[in-house]
Amino acid sequence: MVRSTQIVRVYDSLPLAQSVDDEQEGPGLTPYKQQAKTIFRKLTPNSESRGTIESGPMALHYMVHPPVGGSNSVAFLTIADRSYPRKLAFLYLDELAKEFETNYGHQVGQRNLRPYAFVGFDTFMQRTKRLYADSRTAESAAGSNLDRLNEDLHDVQKIMTKNMEDLLWRGDSLDQMSNMSSSLRDESLKYRRAARKINFEAMLRQYAPIAAIAILFLLIVAESEFGRIQNDTHDQFPVGFGGSAFKFSGTKEEVDPETGLPLWSATRLATLQAKLNQRLGPEYLSQRPGPGGGPKLTYIEGWKAMDLANEVFGFNGWSTSIQSLVVDYLDTHVETGKCNCGVSAVVRITLRDGTYHEDVGYGHTEGVRGKHAALEKCKKEAVTDSIKRGLKTFGRLLGNCLYDRQYARDVLKVPASVAAFNASDLHRSGDHAHKPQIQQHAQFDAVGAKRPGEAHSKQQVDERARQARLRQADAARAAHRRQDAPHGAATALDTPPKKFDPLAKPEPVLDDSTPCDDDTNAEAHTMALELELEDDMLLRQSQLAQELESE
Repeated sequence: MVRSTQIVRVYDSLPLAQSVDDEQEGPGLTPYKQQAKTIFRKLTPNSESRGTIESGPMALHYMVHPPVGGSNSVAFLTIADRSYPRKLAFLYLDELAKEFETNYGHQVGQRNLRPYAFVGFDTFMQRTKRLYADSRTAESAAGSNLDRLNEDLHDVQKIMTKNMEDLLWRGDSLDQMSNMSSSLRDESLKYRRAARKINFEAMLRQYAPIAAIAILFLLIVAESEFGRIQNDTHDQFPVGFGGSAFKFSGTKEEVDPETGLPLWSATRLATLQAKLNQRLGPEYLSQRPGPGGGPKLTYIEGWKAMDLANEVFGFNGWSTSIQSLVVDYLDTHVETGKCNCGVSAVVRITLRDGTYHEDVGYGHTEGVRGKHAALEKCKKEAVTDSIKRGLKTFGRLLGNCLYDRQYARDVLKVPASVAAFNASDLHRSGDHAHKPQIQQHAQFDAVGAKRPGEAHSKQQVDERARQARLRQADAARAAHRRQDAPHGAATALDTPPKKFDPLAKPEPVLDDSTPCDDDTNAEAHTMALELELEDDMLLRQSQLAQELESE
């Protein structure tokens, strides 16, 4: 009796149709259906187009039409009792093949077919199955069927018959070999791990006592050194932390009964906690438009947050370390060459006592020309954002207060104080202070005085004073000539210099007794300062030129 029928496309084993089995005998056919799937997978172009595989009390009869090799090849398989005549089984399959070819043959080769796409063919299979249910009635019907089939049907006796064990023997052997190789690989890994473990335990047994003795020795030395430092320290000295100074002494420290910490540590923590509980003033805050043109967002800039952390913890009281820096995406437009980039960073902020917090930050950019520029901007932005988000976890003072919306609205109403610019707070280079020093030296040289920090002999001071008086006299004489000369007349300053005559009588030289009014003295003093400044500048330029040439 025919029990179940399956129709499958050969080249990919896609099920096309299947008969509906009885509820009573359906569970008993499950292993044979699994064997049918194995048969479908083993069909090759060299396989027989018709065959019977015996499996226990059942026999699996299959037929491939057209022959294996094309994309339209379809396999028809039926599960029948072993005593059921093979001739009737293949007549049954042949009728199914002809009807299926007539109705669905042109659709079999389609690529987008779903499993059991021709489930409607079950009606014909059930009707034909009832015709071949009784072997005696089927035998009589087979006579007429054989007349209609003429000589196209193959002799059933020539149909190849195999045993299921023979068919599956090679596959089982290959599976067994695969399992054996996998087992050997697993055993080798276990052996390798066991060998490593044994080597490690042997090394521990060999070096662990030496390491324990060394660690114990270092602990004893460190404890004795710390005790010596405490015994040698008798004067109190400040320890800066968070902008405040706390004192402790080398004597025995008092312990806070509540926290169990030394009093100076408890005081330091209490002061630091009180400072971190404060909220930011309007001087530290900035605003930017919200996403999508929404309400403005209040935030603290990165450099302000870092300055504030230095003020609270001290410049050496905290540190940062990048735990991860991941480029989430980096897209480049093919036509414009502009890049869109997104980077996420995790930064850990560690205090001097080992306390740390870490948080994630994100940076993104759009429409930047060049990958290097996009990555540079995104990475800096991600790290800065992560630092700010990590600092806010320490307290309200470092940015956590900005999440209070009521505070964010009220603090902006308070007027912000702006510190006046003070040039004396600037850190200037050493060359910047040289020019005022030159001017100061020129003022001292003009009156013949000694420069600050410079030691001169009496002869040098007298010579410098004499030269200054000569320049003052020349300036005074030039001023008198301008005053006495008629308007538009040429003065001695306008005439060319006279040639040197050794027989000529020298002109009188004005000294300190020469009468001059106050204006003339002031003008002479100013001219002397200018001349001296020019002399010093020329001298310095010549020195610099010589140094450059020597280099």
